[in-house]
Amino acid sequence: MYKTMEQMEKEYDGQWVFMINCQKNNQNAVSGGEVIFHDKSMNAVLHNMKKSKEKGNSRYVRFIGTLPEGVAVIL
Repeated sequence: MYKTMEQMEKEYDGQWVFMINCQKNNQNAVSGGEVIFHDKSMNAVLHNMKKSKEKGNSRYVRFIGTLPEGVAVIL
C-alpha cells in the first residue's frame, strides 16, 4: 500500500522501512512509496528485502525517526 513519508513517520517511528515504487519531490527526496516490510531491526528488513519477490521501479530502505545512538549511515 502506498504511503507518504508523513504517514510513515506517524506509523513506523523508530523502525526501518523497505519500500518500492518510490515517488520523489521537487528536491529529489523520496516523498512516499509502497511499504513492503518494516521492523525495528535493520537486519530483519535487509534480510526480507533480499528475499523479496516484489518488483518495482525503485527500492528504498530508510530509518524513520532519529537514528539510535551509536548507529552511523554511510552514503
